[in-house]
Amino acid sequence: GEPLRIEARGTLQGEAIQARLHTLAPAALVDADTLPLRGELRGAGARARIDAAVARDATRATIGFDLDAARAGTLARWLGVAPEATLALAARGRIDVAGDAWRIDDGALKIGRSDAAFHVRRTLEAGAPRVTVAMRSALIDVPELETLRPPRAATRPAAPSLDTTLLPYDLSTIDADLGVGVERVVLGRMELEHVGFAAKLRDGRIEAAPVAARVAGAPVAARATADLRGDVPEIAASFTAERFDAGLLLRRLAVADVIDETAERLHVDFSSRGATLRELLEHAAIDATLSGGQLAIRMHALPTAVMDVDTVRLGAKPGEPLRAAARGA
Repeated sequence: GEPLRIEARGTLQGEAIQARLHTLAPAALVDADTLPLRGELRGAGARARIDAAVARDATRATIGFDLDAARAGTLARWLGVAPEATLALAARGRIDVAGDAWRIDDGALKIGRSDAAFHVRRTLEAGAPRVTVAMRSALIDVPELETLRPPRAATRPAAPSLDTTLLPYDLSTIDADLGVGVERVVLGRMELEHVGFAAKLRDGRIEAAPVAARVAGAPVAARATADLRGDVPEIAASFTAERFDAGLLLRRLAVADVIDETAERLHVDFSSRGATLRELLEHAAIDATLSGGQLAIRMHALPTAVMDVDTVRLGAKPGEPLRAAARGA
């Protein structure tokens, strides 16, 4: 009458592991409509646990999972990360499956300092699949996450070609909703704050996806649309920054420390079409306008040159050179 217990020891891809699995007593398994499973796997400095319930006909299942590793590098064989990666890794959540629909609730991922909480859902609407993803994060530390990257092969791979197809898969059959919110993104010398992004993909079209963030202390808003149907995708985007301190941004990027440039408003429109990066560059059109502000250039042993800016305009039509015009005093 006791629960069935299974324990095993062995090796998996050269790593010693221990596995335990608990379920119903053998007599209860005969009539059970739902099979409960509780298991734990230990090895390679990591621990994984599941708590599941599976319908007898396998049409429904609920699976809770929990993974902890003191060093992500110990899981390099399975995750493809650098074996010497020292970042701690933790992942947990609950998966519910019902027929062709599934969802992940209470998902959480933490790698080093970076974290994410997420919910993912796949449903069928009028027979067509739709995927919804919602993610929030307090911090994403990009330089720290780059330490997960495995070392490059001794033979340098060929450089990506400008003629490589950007979208090798047909997205016209996928409907998706995506929402992302990140409090802080560390990019080495620069940081983004209060990043928000939302997008809807319908029948191969991205509908007016808004993006918001603070860059170098200035509020930034952007919006993008894309038509991914057919052989030649088309994209369009606009970008607006208010009270933008370009000099501060250049100093944080270590690009220049002798330029101070502030603008009341910066607006950029971009559009292009093409199936490859080369085609996108060939058909790109850009129009940028900087309004108001002041430009100061600090020169050694010379007075600082200051210019009050009314407008600066940069633009290029497809296949034409970039043109610039400025007005100020």
